[in-house]
Amino acid sequence: MTNQLAQATDEILIQLSQQGQTAAYGELYQRYMENIYKYIYYRLRDEHDAEDLTETVFFKAWQALPTYEQTGVPFLAWLYRIAHNLLMDHHRKQALHQHRLPQIYAESAFIDTDNTAELDENLSTADDEQKLLAAVATLDPLHQTVLLLRFVQGLEHEAVAQIVNRTAGAVRVIQHRALKILRDKLTKP
Repeated sequence: MTNQLAQATDEILIQLSQQGQTAAYGELYQRYMENIYKYIYYRLRDEHDAEDLTETVFFKAWQALPTYEQTGVPFLAWLYRIAHNLLMDHHRKQALHQHRLPQIYAESAFIDTDNTAELDENLSTADDEQKLLAAVATLDPLHQTVLLLRFVQGLEHEAVAQIVNRTAGAVRVIQHRALKILRDKLTKP
């Protein structure tokens, strides 16, 4: 049965999960846990919190699964949306506790220079990498999220749009603006 589940499509696994077959949901978990963990970790930069929130994403997804309807949006995009909402809640709670806006740390992997003509060349020195990290850290959370989903997670504009509740065109604009801001910050003396 496990081998059959590994071969099953997400749609079939979702149907089986909705019918109470926990092994089918376990297969969905195995397929997407690493993606969700990486997404959360890149935003938090804390392994413990990333693990906790990843588990919460899958718990919330399990709770909502009976009402989940397949609309052509990939299941992974739905999980990313849950993760995005949990991250926003997490940052709000931290801001309330710390009486300041939370710092969202950047990761140099936000920018895949092979896929972005907007940035000129690979960063070659540690100093350049630090400048990139500092520049990414100054972006607003939506810009950071779009760059993370596009270039670290490798999602298409349409999938990112579902996650951040925008149109694909809006995601393209957000991505373009974020990359322009980064380019401007990195090219200023």
